[in-house]
Amino acid sequence: MTEFIRDIAYRTWIKDLKNGAFFEKQSELEPNYILINNKKISRVYLIASVIQKFENEDSSYANITIDDGSSDIRLKVWKNDVELISDILISNLILVIGKIKKYEDEIYIVPEIVKKVDPNWELVHKLILLKEPKHENIEKEKSIEKPEEISFK
Repeated sequence: MTEFIRDIAYRTWIKDLKNGAFFEKQSELEPNYILINNKKISRVYLIASVIQKFENEDSSYANITIDDGSSDIRLKVWKNDVELISDILISNLILVIGKIKKYEDEIYIVPEIVKKVDPNWELVHKLILLKEPKHENIEKEKSIEKPEEISFK
């Protein structure tokens, strides 16, 4: 019997998901992923605020848009999974673990876990993300070669 191994859910900024290179799965055994800092990220761990919510009339589809301060992204659910976000309201702070998908140039998340969290967890989440090493290209753009180059006129 083959053992199912779940992919790691990486903490990341939403802007990195949107700016990373998206790769479609090549076979049924491989997941879609986004390449960020040489990591193949197919599942994410996010903490963000809900800024928009939609549910169709027959409750067969719903989505919420979340924002973590860096960018926003939609979570999409269908059929029985609509229950995952039914009690979530605009302005709630939520923890999301889900899979990355793409449809017509839009990267979105299919959530596996959605849970309301205390605002203190957002601070912990952001501190962990800020401690991670930055991508080389981003550091080069932001770094200043010589302090003398700064002028305050």
